[in-house]
Amino acid sequence: MVARVTHLGALGASDHCVLLHDLNCYVTLTPTAQTRYVYDKGDYAKLREILDLDWDEVFHDCKDDIEQQYKLFLDHYNAAVDECIPRKTFTNIGSQGRTPLDQNTLRRVRKKHRAWQRFMETRQGEEHRKYCRERNWVRHLTMKLKKAYEKSIAQQSKANPKKFWRYVKSKTNTRSVIPDLISPAAGQKISGDLERAELLSLYFSSGFTQEPPGEIPRRPHLQLTTLLEWLDISTDMVYKKLQNLNTSKSPGPDSVSPRVLHEAAPSLAKPLAHIFQTSLRSQKLPEKWMKANISAIFKKGDKQIPANYRPVSLTSIPC
Repeated sequence: MVARVTHLGALGASDHCVLLHDLNCYVTLTPTAQTRYVYDKGDYAKLREILDLDWDEVFHDCKDDIEQQYKLFLDHYNAAVDECIPRKTFTNIGSQGRTPLDQNTLRRVRKKHRAWQRFMETRQGEEHRKYCRERNWVRHLTMKLKKAYEKSIAQQSKANPKKFWRYVKSKTNTRSVIPDLISPAAGQKISGDLERAELLSLYFSSGFTQEPPGEIPRRPHLQLTTLLEWLDISTDMVYKKLQNLNTSKSPGPDSVSPRVLHEAAPSLAKPLAHIFQTSLRSQKLPEKWMKANISAIFKKGDKQIPANYRPVSLTSIPC
């Protein structure tokens, strides 16, 4: 909201200083549509039934191929999700902050509209008084529902912070966006979305250690007294982990939702345990587990400097 603050010194002989800054009160958002799954309306009984497969037979031809196993898992997972969970198109400019109304309040709203229409047709004082009574009733009911809705969001803020901050964001008139960035090398402004993403990616990657090419150096031989035996990941262990997942988290690059993993844990625990065992045995990871969605989070200072942002990674839920 406030950017590029510059200190200009004292104002004449006064002890007051002058601050020059850019103030951005409102941001014009370009409407964008995105289709997402509505997990709250999913048919999870049918989903569990579809995914209750003979996974030993599914993985029969790729017992040691971790990449192929996870690909088959995602194919069956995505097919079941497409069939059992509805989709809805959301826009970045919508009515996310509106309070959901119950049937009684909706009937009152329709009654208020009819009263207004009758008054506009007759222009009689009695019809206007009827409309005012209905209007006041609707106002009373909506305020009551709004207080109850906000109270439920506040009570669930620890368990579901995403819902809390989504509601807060819907009530604000400002939006925090990444402005034009200044390239440290060239000293010029970068304005395009792709160019800004590449500039931030270059800065974030500069913080990682560049490993030299070639084989990994071998450590000297150590005398070990205790050996790590074979680690067995059972279906029950995976099932318990799936039951304890935080279902409000977002899916990773592979689009596997923690809500689906939690609801379909009896059917998905066995294939995931099989994949984990194959990963340990082959000492490899699926390619999608090594990818992440990176978001740039502003820390402090000038928003035009890439060094004032930190990366936050969203990785695959199963890994």
